[in-house]
Formats: sequence, C-alpha cells, structure tokens
Amino acid sequence: MAAQDEQPLHILFFPFLAPGHLIPTTDMAVLFAARGVRCTVLTTPVNAALIRSAVDRANDGSSPAIDISVVPFPDVGLPPGVENFAALTSQDDRDRFFRALPLFREPFGRLLVDSRPDAVVSDSFFHWSADAAAEHGVPRIAFLGSSVFARSCSDSMVFNSFQELEPDYAEHYRATLGRRAWLVGPVALAGKDDMAGRGASAPSPDTDGCLRWLDAKPAGSRWCTCPSARWPASRRRSCASSPAASTSRA
Repeated sequence: MAAQDEQPLHILFFPFLAPGHLIPTTDMAVLFAARGVRCTVLTTPVNAALIRSAVDRANDGSSPAIDISVVPFPDVGLPPGVENFAALTSQDDRDRFFRALPLFREPFGRLLVDSRPDAVVSDSFFHWSADAAAEHGVPRIAFLGSSVFARSCSDSMVFNSFQELEPDYAEHYRATLGRRAWLVGPVALAGKDDMAGRGASAPSPDTDGCLRWLDAKPAGSRWCTCPSARWPASRRRSCASSPAASTSRA
C-alpha cells in the first residue's frame, strides 16, 4: 500500500470490551495489516489476552506487525480481572462497567499524542472518542458490527458487512443518502482457520454439532441469534412467540 520510502498508514483500533466487538475489530486489524497498514489495538490486560493468539498468528507473515497497546481497566469497584462485558453477572456490575468507559479518555488521548496515528477506528460505545481524536487532529471513524440498514444516519462508517449481502441498502446509503461507507466484512474470514481458539469461551462448542442441529430443523424454521441471548428465559420465550403470532394473523 505504501511506497518503500514511506511509512505505512497507521490506524489505531479501539474496540468495545465485549467478544462481539473485540473479535471483529481484531479481525479487521488483521485485514488492514495484510494490506500494508500498521495497526495498533488499544485494550486492557484481560482483553489483550483474548486476542493475543490471533494477533500473534497475523504477525507471523510479511505484513506490518499489529501492536496491542495495553492500559489498565479503571477502578470502578469491579472485582479484579472483570474487564469484559461477558464477565458481568449483575446489573450493578454492568452499571459500574459503563461508568468505566469515559475513564478511558485520558489513556486514549495519551496514546494519540505518543503514537500519532493517521486515523482512529473506535467503537460507537466510545462516543467521546470522536471529540478526543478531533482535539489531536486525528480523523475518527466509527466501527459498528451491524447492518447498513440499521446505521443509515452517519457521515461515514466501517461496516462488518459486504455488498452481496445487502446491495440495496448499501446503494441507498451511498447514492441516496450520499454518505461514505466501507464494507470490509465479513471480517471473521481473517481468522477462519482459528475460530475455535478465540474469545472468552475458547475452545468453542462443536461447530459440526451446531450444523447438524440446524440441519435437523424443519424447512422454514426461524433462527434468531443476537446479544439478547443473555435475556432471561421468559423474555426469550416472549421474543420467540411474536413471529408465530404474527404469522397466525396473516
């Protein structure tokens, strides 16, 4: 991407501290590095351990090395080692966790000064990172792991999606809304050879068993998967019954 006498483009990635954000952002850094971009991922010690193996594998090649910049998780009353949303077990802990997020602004700003990246790709949960980056003259791009349809209200976005998945909405976003979009997904392809060893639940459940379970379901079955899988059983049953009720009224 860069000429031999030039420094490579440097992008700072700042993912939200949850597996569904941390892993895709790391995958995107791997994709960027494979194209000659120098990448730094800012995270905490526990979360750094979750992505270390993927980064080490990516650094085995000829691409620019991906760095992990580790900062302490703010002291907000959480137990030691609880630094990821998946580890929270109560609403009080979740409240403390979200109180910690603005406290990352100081180390984030310090890293901008020390490393001077060409741009920042930060999670939407760190909304304050846009102002913090602007204070240092660094462009900030928001990363969201959802569809174009759900995010048609921003000046520019990096999407974990691809043109063939939702071409009409991608065209609407670009042509009708006149906004810039980068469809870089599915970023999980960057780690397709090591998916069983990633994230807090590694090793993962038997993927072949999951496919066999799906194949055994009747044709036309509905399958919903989302962060709401952490809802209590009563709420999940309510969500599952809604499509059935809608179909019966049709």
